[in-house]
Amino acid sequence: MMKQGDVIHFINETYKHGKPIAASGEAVGLFRKATLAGANLAGDNDKKVVSHMGVVTSSGPEKLDDFVKQFHQAILQHRHWDRASFKEEVPA
Repeated sequence: MMKQGDVIHFINETYKHGKPIAASGEAVGLFRKATLAGANLAGDNDKKVVSHMGVVTSSGPEKLDDFVKQFHQAILQHRHWDRASFKEEVPA
């Protein structure tokens, strides 16, 4: 997926429009490759779930319950308007 432009474009579009998105494990690398300006992402060795501006990431399955809960909370907000200041930096 890292070489599929449509995948990266989809992630950028989702981010630009303020929609909640989530990734765990190796998929966090897709978010790093995309242009998620201002978003904090989980590091490779993070033992916690990182939820920032509707972007929920986790480096591994250890915190699956927490990951699901935080993504659910992000979905309940529908849109994440705190990304608006980064909108022009996203190529989508």
